[in-house]
Amino acid sequence: MEFFNLTAIHGNSYYLHDDFYDYDTGEATQPEIEVIDAEKFPFPDFEQIKSDLKRLIDFAFVQYFTDDFVIKELQKFDKLEVLKRLKEKVDYNRAINYKAYEIAGKVIGRTAEEWIKKEWANRRENELQIFAEPIAKCLNFDEAFKILTRELERGDDKFLSENVSALLYFKSDQTLDWIEKVSERIKKYFFYLGTTCRKFAVHLEQSK
Repeated sequence: MEFFNLTAIHGNSYYLHDDFYDYDTGEATQPEIEVIDAEKFPFPDFEQIKSDLKRLIDFAFVQYFTDDFVIKELQKFDKLEVLKRLKEKVDYNRAINYKAYEIAGKVIGRTAEEWIKKEWANRRENELQIFAEPIAKCLNFDEAFKILTRELERGDDKFLSENVSALLYFKSDQTLDWIEKVSERIKKYFFYLGTTCRKFAVHLEQSK
């Protein structure tokens, strides 16, 4: 339980990493002292907490990769209530913003538009990737596409090559057209270009 409570607040930080804890049970895998009465403080059971929005969001924050069944349960709640809770968590500890933005994109959508815009305006260095999904899913296509492509174009060629995958969330032919437009800047990074184009092709095929 202590692992669950700490990770829900601080995220998957180094000392709360899966090298030290089992994410499914909360069990310490490398304890330096004896764990006393662990059975009295069990890891929360999903079926028991899924109707409690606060605990369900905490459950999502504890997961390294958010399971689809967790997202589906969160989608049953009022979007404004989910958004309120996400704002509270980010205001308390910005280090867990990556998970809040992911949930905003997958659960709240356009209802979170203004919040995501505000967060983006106050972004820090190297946060493009964590914003890609929420921007693509919370804003209208034209605005979202402009924001992300503009940010990519501002970086140097290596930055552009390494981060062009941020456009994967747009299942649109415009993405491949844009990559073609900037291909001269990234052609020396053939690995990134080839891998990204293959991923886009798969996404486009799946969206048909």
